[in-house]
Amino acid sequence: MEFIKKHKKIFISSLVGFCLLLFIISAVYQSEPTFFENSLGHVVVPVQQALADVSSWFSRQIGFLTNINELGSENERLREEAVLLRLEIDRLRLVEQDNIALTELLEISERYPDFPMIGARVIGTDPGNWHSTFMIDRGANYGIERNMPVLGAGGLVGRIIDVRENHSRVLMLIDDTSSVAVQSLRTGDTGILSGDIMLMQSNLLRMQYININADIQEGDEIVTSHLSGIYPQGISAGFVTQITNDLNSITKTAIIRPSVNFRRLEEVLIITEVFNVDFD
Repeated sequence: MEFIKKHKKIFISSLVGFCLLLFIISAVYQSEPTFFENSLGHVVVPVQQALADVSSWFSRQIGFLTNINELGSENERLREEAVLLRLEIDRLRLVEQDNIALTELLEISERYPDFPMIGARVIGTDPGNWHSTFMIDRGANYGIERNMPVLGAGGLVGRIIDVRENHSRVLMLIDDTSSVAVQSLRTGDTGILSGDIMLMQSNLLRMQYININADIQEGDEIVTSHLSGIYPQGISAGFVTQITNDLNSITKTAIIRPSVNFRRLEEVLIITEVFNVDFD
């Protein structure tokens, strides 16, 4: 004991060194965890697992938000593409309609090759629910004159009633002040075709003063006659849809569906010839 007191420092240092050596050897060769390590593991592992779960949750949320933003951008891009596609479809539809209308006008010009014609675009109509006159973009500067006949896709539209330098006004057949001498293309039976305020809304015309013995039938094509004055003979005006005997028992009246659709006039042809300058 006396020896230990004298060499206390050496003894303690030797003991510490020995313990340290045992610790190192234990750390190197020990395969089983110590009680302290087990206890520490029970505390640390759940905390690490919780932190890992929280980190994973945040990662998922960030990923979800990122996907939401990407989906939002993608949806916006798709919406813009859809709008552009709809505009392109509408444009192509208009082009197709214009081509159809121009083709029909070409057919009309080929049907009446003996008449000089010039094309014009409808640029304005009368205000109101029904339009019996309209404006075209051709006037005196194109040689247009009053009373020149106007044709549309299918046949006769009307006549020029007012001419200015760069535009003109057209009176349609469907107007209740308009009238023209016509005949059946099949039989030659004649009558007077005129607009009717009661039929105007239905896009129909009335053919009056047909002889009671005339062989006019439903479906017959009605054309301008040699008595029409302002219009050349043989221009298609419409088709018979109904025939009735008048109360006077000497004439008939027919309801005529016009050859043209007066509600959809965009392009017309003007016959650049005046057939009766005295017609008013």
